[in-house]
Amino acid sequence: MFKTIMAGCLIFMGLLNWNCLSETKIQQVNVVGQELLRTQEIIAYLDLDNKDIDYSKIDLDALELKLKTHPRINSAKINKKETILHIEVDETEPALIVQINGRLHELDRNFNILSTDDVRLTRKSVLSGAFKINDNRVEGSNFYALWKQVDKMFSNFPSIEERVSEIELDRNGEIIAYVHHPVRAIVYLGNYISNKQTRRFYASLAYMEAEDVKARVLDLRGEDAVIY
Repeated sequence: MFKTIMAGCLIFMGLLNWNCLSETKIQQVNVVGQELLRTQEIIAYLDLDNKDIDYSKIDLDALELKLKTHPRINSAKINKKETILHIEVDETEPALIVQINGRLHELDRNFNILSTDDVRLTRKSVLSGAFKINDNRVEGSNFYALWKQVDKMFSNFPSIEERVSEIELDRNGEIIAYVHHPVRAIVYLGNYISNKQTRRFYASLAYMEAEDVKARVLDLRGEDAVIY
């Protein structure tokens, strides 16, 4: 009788221990708030793609700190409930795309690099040039000057931005725009985009579109616009 009771107790304790162990495993990871990042990317970044991780040993504060080091993440909050891990993120919004030495970088509004050769921002003109990168940030007077001029032009005439795929600052300081609509064309803007240049650019594109001009080059460096 005593042996039977002991055997029953051992079986009960074994089942209890198994249940306790099973509850320490991550059964589900929920991620919310992401826009450009994919859920699986966040899970892999935190090394949570192994569901056999011991739930009881997870340091939520450490996970949050690690997630905040991701260049696309602005802030993050992680908590757990039973066997479910809940991750809430706020992504840093990319503001522009810059090409340097053939590599594409997404930047935030402070010109910090969010990604390299992994552009997810769409319908945005690319700024190209021999710009400097320092401490994961694009810098230099030539970059700042070009960005200010282009930003002003696009703000005043959004339809220009819709038609331009790239604006390049070449090594001679000349600004060149690559237009994809109404036709694919190269536009020479000189070494400074003034308000006058912007208006001429807009008027020339409107003329080319209205008259169905199939030109490949638009030169705005002189007093008169030259189309050929």
